Amino acid sequence: MVGLNNQCLFPQRFPNDPIFTQLQKLSRTFSGVIIHDDYGIDTDYRTLVADVTHLRALLREKVPRDWLDSRGLFKSNAGSIGIMTASCHHLVVGFLATAALGGKSVPLPINPNQENFVYMIDKANVRVILTDSSVPEEPSDIQGLLDNGNGPVQMLSIERSKPNMYSDMEIDEDTTFAAKETALILFTSGSTGRPKAAAIPRSRLFFKTRMDPDELYLMYRPLHWVGTVLPPIGLVLQGGRARSLKSGAYAAEIWEVLKEGTITGMFISPVYVKTLQEHYEANIRHLTAEKHNHYLCGASKLRRVITSGSVMDPSAVEFWKNLTNMPIIARYASTETGVSVFATSPGDTWVDRCVGELVNKASIKLSDGDEGHLSVKMPGMFTHYLGDEEATKAAFDEEGFFRTGDIFRRVGNKYFFQGRASSDWIRYSLYKVTVSEVEKELKALPYISEAYVLPIMDYEVRELVGAIVRLRDSSNYLGQESGLRNPDINLCKIRQDLSSKLEIYKLPTILRILRAGEGVPLSVSSKVLKPKLREMYFKLSGYRPKDYSEPGVEFWEKGVDLEYIHNAGGFASS
Repeated sequence: MVGLNNQCLFPQRFPNDPIFTQLQKLSRTFSGVIIHDDYGIDTDYRTLVADVTHLRALLREKVPRDWLDSRGLFKSNAGSIGIMTASCHHLVVGFLATAALGGKSVPLPINPNQENFVYMIDKANVRVILTDSSVPEEPSDIQGLLDNGNGPVQMLSIERSKPNMYSDMEIDEDTTFAAKETALILFTSGSTGRPKAAAIPRSRLFFKTRMDPDELYLMYRPLHWVGTVLPPIGLVLQGGRARSLKSGAYAAEIWEVLKEGTITGMFISPVYVKTLQEHYEANIRHLTAEKHNHYLCGASKLRRVITSGSVMDPSAVEFWKNLTNMPIIARYASTETGVSVFATSPGDTWVDRCVGELVNKASIKLSDGDEGHLSVKMPGMFTHYLGDEEATKAAFDEEGFFRTGDIFRRVGNKYFFQGRASSDWIRYSLYKVTVSEVEKELKALPYISEAYVLPIMDYEVRELVGAIVRLRDSSNYLGQESGLRNPDINLCKIRQDLSSKLEIYKLPTILRILRAGEGVPLSVSSKVLKPKLREMYFKLSGYRPKDYSEPGVEFWEKGVDLEYIHNAGGFASS
């Protein structure tokens, strides 16, 4: 190890690259709080720089000696620094301290599953983990998860600097790092397979723009995926401000913060937009007029609500438009691009599945003219997958465009997300069923609040249309007027109600209705993990057996006459 008494041998100035020259400018010109962290930290640029300086010294002391060169910077073969925290302040400090040494940061989940956690640690070559009191597990427990890993991993507590430790940032003109060097390692969502470790270059964190200091963005989600790691770092490096809630914040807590009327922006998944709606309908809608108006007035201060990761439910968009005229902005990005490829603009009329126009100097290709598989090339996108040369090679075409695996359609200057090529279509014999179309029609039924459509492998027709749905309270839909009750909703009823909307081969043939208390597995980016969903409720991981039977699952035994469907043009009575 390198002792503290050797710290004076190392330069105390910061690297000469846009991350730190931008931070220097902001630290000299902006004096207000930039992060209000519910873990008890109010951050301004002076305390931020002091904490980064202190943590950089601690890393130099604690990391293996052979990681450091004569200048106290990380060698190219040094391991990665894991950051395991629910605190926005500590995430930003951990990233900046590591980046100041030329190192690679790996944000990690604070509630780790042993198998995935060991996989992430080994894949990203993490050998030091920064952690703090926001992590529910004890360091010894986390260490225990790593016993079966490929090498020793050191746990290191993030320490705050002492009061009044701030000194003016100085830049070392001779200390530079290549813009393409890896600064962040972010894992993909794993919604269609095992997560991959995407190497994000330093250039992705180069910002020239300045944000309006009156803007205040709400942070509430786990800090270990692209949609939650980059926003707080980006805000800090652009003079923005953040309000950070504790990990695991519920819809009720978010509504209480919105009621204050200080939040002007949110980064939020479409799934959670719906969750906030459901909380309002169950707990706020029926309050007295005075209390009700407090919530609506506070929420109406939102200037932009930025969604990504999946497609918005049309009913949720209509709900928020009528309630507060919430300015919802749809963006399309991925872990690999690291930034939005498409985005709608504030004030745009919302159109189903539209993600707006090209942004951020992105160059794109669609495989079939105005539609097809999307490939992207843009500044700052990932350079490779760590430890996976085969996946890296497959990810890029001969011109260096990243193959996203997503299908889009272009209408004028607008782009429409059609689905994930590997998971958003079902091959029913010779027919192709679009998952989003069936989900949309299911959710349009008055008695269904959630719908998840997924393929079930079948020996006869290749894939069946499987559906998992959640029913609304029977008192909340019109069917109640005719005596219809939730127990009357079954596969036959659903197929009958959809028969005029969908071709017969698109109708669900296998159904599971969610019971009270049953949930849906989500990735860190709030994408539904459909392989896990299939295993949880259909108890299937491969082909459906001939004698398949599972309690609570209905199967359409009548089958489908494919020749008749073809001759009838698709529609037929079921």
